Amino acid sequence: MNQGIENSSAPDNFDYIDRILIRTIKKYYPDLNERELNLLACIDGTMKDSDWSVADAGEVEARMTLNLPWLEPNEYKLSHKQIQNKLLPDEYKDILSNLISKNIVQEKTLETTYGSPPETLIKYDRYLVFTNEDMTHEILANSESLEQIG
Repeated sequence: MNQGIENSSAPDNFDYIDRILIRTIKKYYPDLNERELNLLACIDGTMKDSDWSVADAGEVEARMTLNLPWLEPNEYKLSHKQIQNKLLPDEYKDILSNLISKNIVQEKTLETTYGSPPETLIKYDRYLVFTNEDMTHEILANSESLEQIG
Protein backbone atom coordinates (compact mmCIF):
# COMPACT_ATOMS: atom_id res chain seq x y z
CA MET A 1 0.00 0.00 0.00
CA ASN A 2 1.24 3.52 -0.74
CA GLN A 3 2.91 4.89 2.39
CA GLY A 4 1.87 8.49 1.58
CA ILE A 5 -1.77 7.50 1.46
CA GLU A 6 -1.35 5.41 4.61
CA ASN A 7 -0.17 8.46 6.58
CA SER A 8 -2.89 10.76 5.28
CA SER A 9 -4.88 10.65 8.56
CA ALA A 10 -7.82 9.14 6.71
CA PRO A 11 -9.90 6.70 8.73
CA ASP A 12 -9.13 3.02 8.14
CA ASN A 13 -12.59 2.26 6.76
CA PHE A 14 -12.06 4.37 3.61
CA ASP A 15 -10.89 2.92 0.31
CA TYR A 16 -8.03 4.29 -1.81
CA ILE A 17 -10.11 6.87 -3.72
CA ASP A 18 -11.77 8.06 -0.51
CA ARG A 19 -8.32 8.47 1.07
CA ILE A 20 -7.30 10.85 -1.72
CA LEU A 21 -10.56 12.75 -1.26
CA ILE A 22 -10.05 12.89 2.52
CA ARG A 23 -6.48 14.16 2.07
CA THR A 24 -7.81 16.98 -0.13
CA ILE A 25 -10.57 17.92 2.34
CA LYS A 26 -8.13 17.83 5.29
CA LYS A 27 -5.83 20.21 3.40
CA TYR A 28 -8.60 22.82 3.61
CA TYR A 29 -10.22 21.71 6.89
CA PRO A 30 -7.62 19.91 9.07
CA ASP A 31 -9.76 19.73 12.22
CA LEU A 32 -12.72 17.70 10.94
CA ASN A 33 -13.58 14.43 12.66
CA GLU A 34 -14.18 11.06 10.96
CA ARG A 35 -17.97 11.42 10.80
CA GLU A 36 -17.72 14.87 9.20
CA LEU A 37 -15.19 13.54 6.68
CA ASN A 38 -17.43 10.57 5.96
CA LEU A 39 -20.40 12.87 5.27
CA LEU A 40 -18.31 15.09 2.98
CA ALA A 41 -17.10 11.99 1.10
CA CYS A 42 -20.74 10.91 0.70
CA ILE A 43 -21.71 14.35 -0.64
CA ASP A 44 -18.86 14.12 -3.14
CA GLY A 45 -19.83 10.58 -4.14
CA THR A 46 -23.44 11.62 -4.67
CA MET A 47 -22.32 14.53 -6.84
CA LYS A 48 -20.13 12.21 -8.93
CA ASP A 49 -22.82 9.53 -9.27
CA SER A 50 -25.26 12.13 -10.58
CA ASP A 51 -22.58 13.93 -12.62
CA TRP A 52 -23.71 17.19 -10.99
CA SER A 53 -21.93 19.99 -9.13
CA VAL A 54 -24.48 19.62 -6.32
CA ALA A 55 -25.68 16.60 -4.35
CA ASP A 56 -29.34 15.76 -3.87
CA ALA A 57 -29.86 16.24 -0.10
CA GLY A 58 -32.36 13.39 0.17
CA GLU A 59 -30.02 11.00 -1.62
CA VAL A 60 -27.12 11.95 0.69
CA GLU A 61 -29.30 11.40 3.74
CA ALA A 62 -30.49 8.03 2.43
CA ARG A 63 -26.90 6.93 1.79
CA MET A 64 -25.65 8.13 5.18
CA THR A 65 -28.37 6.83 7.48
CA LEU A 66 -29.61 3.38 8.35
CA ASN A 67 -32.93 4.36 6.76
CA LEU A 68 -32.72 2.94 3.23
CA PRO A 69 -36.24 3.53 1.88
CA TRP A 70 -35.70 2.16 -1.61
CA LEU A 71 -34.62 -1.30 -0.44
CA GLU A 72 -36.85 -4.16 0.64
CA PRO A 73 -35.79 -6.11 3.72
CA ASN A 74 -33.36 -8.91 2.79
CA GLU A 75 -32.99 -7.46 -0.72
CA TYR A 76 -29.57 -6.06 0.02
CA LYS A 77 -27.11 -6.97 2.73
CA LEU A 78 -24.85 -4.19 3.94
CA SER A 79 -21.18 -4.97 4.40
CA HIS A 80 -19.56 -4.39 7.79
CA LYS A 81 -17.89 -1.25 6.40
CA GLN A 82 -21.21 0.12 5.15
CA ILE A 83 -22.90 -0.48 8.49
CA GLN A 84 -20.02 1.20 10.35
CA ASN A 85 -20.44 4.33 8.23
CA LYS A 86 -24.21 4.63 8.74
CA LEU A 87 -25.67 7.20 11.13
CA LEU A 88 -28.93 7.53 12.95
CA PRO A 89 -31.11 10.24 11.35
CA ASP A 90 -30.58 12.65 14.29
CA GLU A 91 -26.81 12.11 14.15
CA TYR A 92 -26.85 12.84 10.44
CA LYS A 93 -28.80 16.08 10.97
CA ASP A 94 -26.42 17.19 13.74
CA ILE A 95 -23.31 16.56 11.64
CA LEU A 96 -24.80 18.26 8.59
CA SER A 97 -25.87 21.26 10.71
CA ASN A 98 -22.35 21.46 12.10
CA LEU A 99 -20.81 21.43 8.60
CA ILE A 100 -23.27 24.12 7.50
CA SER A 101 -22.48 26.26 10.57
CA LYS A 102 -18.74 25.91 9.80
CA ASN A 103 -19.53 27.15 6.26
CA ILE A 104 -18.11 24.00 4.66
CA VAL A 105 -21.41 22.85 3.15
CA GLN A 106 -24.34 24.92 2.00
CA GLU A 107 -27.90 23.71 1.58
CA LYS A 108 -29.71 25.16 -1.44
CA THR A 109 -33.22 24.86 -2.76
CA LEU A 110 -33.14 24.77 -6.53
CA GLU A 111 -35.87 24.61 -9.13
CA THR A 112 -35.78 21.16 -10.69
CA THR A 113 -37.66 20.24 -13.85
CA TYR A 114 -38.98 16.71 -14.35
CA GLY A 115 -40.48 15.35 -17.54
CA SER A 116 -40.87 17.20 -20.79
CA PRO A 117 -43.48 19.56 -22.23
CA PRO A 118 -46.42 19.63 -22.14
CA GLU A 119 -46.41 17.62 -18.88
CA THR A 120 -43.44 19.35 -17.25
CA LEU A 121 -43.34 19.16 -13.47
CA ILE A 122 -41.32 21.77 -11.58
CA LYS A 123 -40.31 21.04 -8.02
CA TYR A 124 -38.06 22.84 -5.58
CA ASP A 125 -35.57 20.24 -4.37
CA ARG A 126 -32.91 20.49 -1.67
CA TYR A 127 -29.28 20.12 -2.65
CA LEU A 128 -25.95 20.20 -0.83
CA VAL A 129 -22.88 21.92 -2.21
CA PHE A 130 -19.36 22.58 -0.95
CA THR A 131 -18.77 26.27 -0.19
CA ASN A 132 -15.03 26.25 -0.90
CA GLU A 133 -14.64 26.50 -4.68
CA ASP A 134 -10.89 25.81 -4.58
CA MET A 135 -11.48 22.56 -2.71
CA THR A 136 -14.31 21.62 -5.08
CA HIS A 137 -12.12 22.18 -8.15
CA GLU A 138 -9.28 20.14 -6.62
CA ILE A 139 -11.64 17.27 -5.75
CA LEU A 140 -13.08 17.29 -9.28
CA ALA A 141 -9.58 17.35 -10.82
CA ASN A 142 -8.48 14.42 -8.62
CA SER A 143 -11.65 12.51 -9.54
CA GLU A 144 -11.08 13.02 -13.26
CA SER A 145 -7.45 11.87 -12.93
CA LEU A 146 -8.46 8.74 -11.02
CA GLU A 147 -11.15 7.90 -13.59
CA GLN A 148 -8.57 8.11 -16.40
CA ILE A 149 -6.21 5.80 -14.49
CA GLY A 150 -8.95 3.29 -13.56
